[in-house]
Amino acid sequence: MTETTLALCQKPVLGIAMWLASLCTANQALHDAYLDLGQRNATLRQEFMAPMNERYTLSIYLENKANDSLTADVQKNWAEIICPSKSTDGIAGAGISDGEVRSALSLTLELNTLQGRLVSKTKFSPDCPRPKNEEGRILNLGAVDIKKGKYIVSITSEQPISIPNSQNPLVLLHGTSAGFP
Repeated sequence: MTETTLALCQKPVLGIAMWLASLCTANQALHDAYLDLGQRNATLRQEFMAPMNERYTLSIYLENKANDSLTADVQKNWAEIICPSKSTDGIAGAGISDGEVRSALSLTLELNTLQGRLVSKTKFSPDCPRPKNEEGRILNLGAVDIKKGKYIVSITSEQPISIPNSQNPLVLLHGTSAGFP
């Protein structure tokens, strides 16, 4: 989507026609971007073009692998995977309040120009406990502002976490969606 397309998608009549033709969709920067979150310093690198100045949201989607007899794991959601239990059994003097629970997941997003110049570096670590109304298979990590241009994005898993064998973590970096006008 470009700035012109976004402006047209927000028009009352024309926007509805464009939305019905699937022309008003989010800019998705990454394609087939799977990241091994179970391995420390696992890195995903892709080149992409930002068609306009835009705020991009970094998310991870738990995608189910094809079912077979070897991968019969129970469907999990992000809250079960990244938010450790608050149990303090056996730890002398340990008291954890609701606001002190830390996520087990930590990712670093590095944005470089094609010439290798660092544009931004952002660390993402989701909050725990997770919101009650959150869709369990999509984890929104945060946002980064990206100017129009060509970039190389590197996303690195700083802390390994255990993902069920039956699920693939798909990394999404998507821009503003015009949505329904």
